[in-house]
Parts: sequence; C-alpha cells; structure tokens
Amino acid sequence: MRKILTSDEIYEDLSDKIIELKYMPGDKISENDLSAQYNVSRHVVRSAITRLKDRRLVEVYPQRGTFVSLMDMKYIETVLYVREAVEHEAASRLYKLTDSRLEELVRQLRENLVRQLMAIRDGVAMKEFYDIDTGFHRLFMDAAGHADAINLVSEHFVHVKRWRNFEIRSTEHLMELYKEHLDIADLIEKKDWKGVNEALHNHLNTVERHKHLFTDISPEYFIVR
Repeated sequence: MRKILTSDEIYEDLSDKIIELKYMPGDKISENDLSAQYNVSRHVVRSAITRLKDRRLVEVYPQRGTFVSLMDMKYIETVLYVREAVEHEAASRLYKLTDSRLEELVRQLRENLVRQLMAIRDGVAMKEFYDIDTGFHRLFMDAAGHADAINLVSEHFVHVKRWRNFEIRSTEHLMELYKEHLDIADLIEKKDWKGVNEALHNHLNTVERHKHLFTDISPEYFIVR
C-alpha cells in the first residue's frame, strides 16, 4: 500500500522543491493539485502551506491562491550579513589554536575539500553538496568553540540556498565554490588571519557580486529594493 504522508513530510518535500527550484519563484501552487498528488486531504496540505508561509517560502493571496515567493534580495543580503559576522568572529579566534589543533583543523578541512571534489565529479544533488559545504564551515566554527552558532541562521539560510541554486547551476560555478574553500583552507594553514577574513567575505558576499547578472535578466523572479 502507498504510504500516507504526514503534513510534516509534505512540508519538507515542498520546501525542498522550492529551494531546489523545482517550483520557480512566482509559480502558483494549487491545494487541489497537491491533495491529489500526495493523496491526502486539503486540510493536510493547507497545514503544510501555512508552515511554508511562515518560512516566507510562499505567499497566500485571498481569492487568487498560493504562489511561491519571489526571492527578496535585501532579505537574502541580511541573512548573509549575519552569517558572515558569525563566521568572521569564529575566524578571529583561530589564532588561539595550538599548532597541533591547527594542523588537525587543516587536515579536516582538506578531507572535506576532497569530498567536495568527489561530489562535483559525481554530479550529486545540490542539497548533498550544501551538506558538505556546511560541514566545511562548521569545522572552523567548531575549532573556534562555536559550532552551534551556524544554526542561528540555518532556518533563514534556506533563502540563500534558493538564491545559490539559481546562481550556481553548473559544474563551473561549483568549482568556483570549491576554489574559494581551498583558498580559505590555505590561508588558515598559513595563519594569514587577515587573508582568511577577506577570503570569507569574498566567498559569502555572492549577492553583491552577482545579483545584477540575474535580476536584470530575469526580474520576474526577484524583489529588488
């Protein structure tokens, strides 16, 4: 028998599809269609949609329907600003590490970099690549004693992931991310703390560098303020 999905499972599935751009910004979502697709009542679907609305992934307009939210570039910039501040603070504490602990951190970072290359080579889903990516950042956050700090923005970082899935849709762009990670690892190994912070800023500040390449070409997907 086909498993009956819960509202939580439908919510997670729809979240993934929105983040992975299987539903594009502005797409209309029909409760009736989703009820038929998941073989559940509209009440179950409506509960999932309410959670998506709370997460700012959909907009519900009376008499018009439910639509996947446009990408709000100012909001995404704010999320990245907070994430960058957290990571800069962690990076500023790495100088306190003993030589042996720093060597272990660099070893772990390079191990993660190998996983990134293998993921790119094997063409894994972006969701899997992001898990490895997050692991890379969590390593030096952990070394600085604040691994959980990255969780402070994880709920909101879904909007950044959606932007990056729009921005990075080729192996070439994934390789750019890998090279930026490699640069950060090299600078940490050299104890070039100023360079580490500059590399982190360059790595995380993708909106400022790239947004007009996409918002000018496909303005229908974005809110630009």
